[in-house]
Amino acid sequence: MSDTTVMGDIVRELGGQSEGEGTVVLNTGAALRSDVPDELGRRMRATIVLLGALLARFGRARVPRPGGDDIGARRFEQHLRGLRQMGAHITETNDEIVATADELHGDRIVFDLPTVTGTENILLAAVKAHGRTEIFNAAREPHVQDLCGLLVKMGAHIEGIGTERLIVDGTQELGGAEHTVVADYLEAGTYAIAAAAAGGTARRTSSCSSSSSSRPEPTSRPETDGFGLGGRRGRRSSRSICRRGRFPAFPPTFRRSTWP
Repeated sequence: MSDTTVMGDIVRELGGQSEGEGTVVLNTGAALRSDVPDELGRRMRATIVLLGALLARFGRARVPRPGGDDIGARRFEQHLRGLRQMGAHITETNDEIVATADELHGDRIVFDLPTVTGTENILLAAVKAHGRTEIFNAAREPHVQDLCGLLVKMGAHIEGIGTERLIVDGTQELGGAEHTVVADYLEAGTYAIAAAAAGGTARRTSSCSSSSSSRPEPTSRPETDGFGLGGRRGRRSSRSICRRGRFPAFPPTFRRSTWP
């Protein structure tokens, strides 16, 4: 949960401004550096997403190899392959990833598997690249769609939002925007599972009800600005059959929480 604080620290280290908690004001107009400090970058896995954004803006980016949580291997070779297709020259060591590009250009990027951060990385590079970029087998998670929505507000040209094929026409005319970040559907699901296990009722506001109810329980109630869930302690719910997998299927993250 500290990732947003760390990302704000990184913005400031690169020369930008980040102020506030909850409501955050960012200004990167004065940012001049593209080398992410090791002590900050290794504190989270999301550091890898900065590669595409910094490369598109400065023509060079250097990030430490991703750190953060320890819940299994997180492949990022698809990120690097996509950026290389767009004209980036990338070198890797055990400690860092360095990318340079005279000019990024659009290309046809096909992911072997849907990857959230990979889709976001290519998106952030493609919005300022020359020409059209097509991303096939793109991730469709709510926060990927939300990033697309923010970029469109900033002036980006993106088609196919919410589908497996994204089309991005690059532009140099990006500006600021005001945006409310979508709620985390995994966080919402965690509270829902806790309420069902403990008994009683719970109500989660400002959630993505369409994506947080992948496994509907008998008393799950979608609402306009969230969802409600209730259960009786000690009573076993009827079984539901769910397809576990990539969004919009039931998240694998919840498997151990919902099945014995």
